[in-house]
Amino acid sequence: MAEKDLYLKVLTQSLSHGALRAIGIEDVELAELLPTVLPAKELRADTVWRMMDGRIFHLEFQTQRESTLYRFLSYDARLATQHQAPIRTVVLYHAGVTQAPDHMDLGVIHYQIENVYLTQLDGDAALGMVAQHLAAHAWEPPDRLRLALALCMHTGDRRALFGRRWRCFPKSRLTNAISSRRPSWLGTAVNRRRTRPIGDDSPRLKPGASRFICRASSPMHP
Repeated sequence: MAEKDLYLKVLTQSLSHGALRAIGIEDVELAELLPTVLPAKELRADTVWRMMDGRIFHLEFQTQRESTLYRFLSYDARLATQHQAPIRTVVLYHAGVTQAPDHMDLGVIHYQIENVYLTQLDGDAALGMVAQHLAAHAWEPPDRLRLALALCMHTGDRRALFGRRWRCFPKSRLTNAISSRRPSWLGTAVNRRRTRPIGDDSPRLKPGASRFICRASSPMHP
């Protein structure tokens, strides 16, 4: 699995309280992290949550365009059978992917997902909003995701965007979470560099993934 996928999965620890508005996803309130290993023949979805309204929220991370939706359909059919609840699936594309299928008509099944393309979102505007909120002492949950993903979004000057993002960190709650004695989603991910075992839903990175986080935060990293 690509290191960027692993890095972005870490963010799912902070996706409730409206944080997903930062990437255009509305009406998602997460209540419980669910196992991502599905029964019978093992299928491993990226991240699965139960929402406050009882529905299942399924989030996938992609660095390459998915040409068909059969793989995601397999995940969601298994999730629907296991949890007996409606499924909402969002695929978060990065690494330059700008178009991918979002529906499939199989006759008895009409399958629909939502695609979000990070490179089509405005990183400069996202970071500008974070800076405004910090200056007004009006930090909101989506700001954490804006701050974390700004460098994956479109920008006219990536080096300048990096500098602006870095200057936001000392003022943000994200910095407080990292420096706190309590385990944070980022601190836990950096310190635990083992592959996640089956049944363990704590955020972990494979060996070398913490080096990716450093490269992703570098002004020279595209």
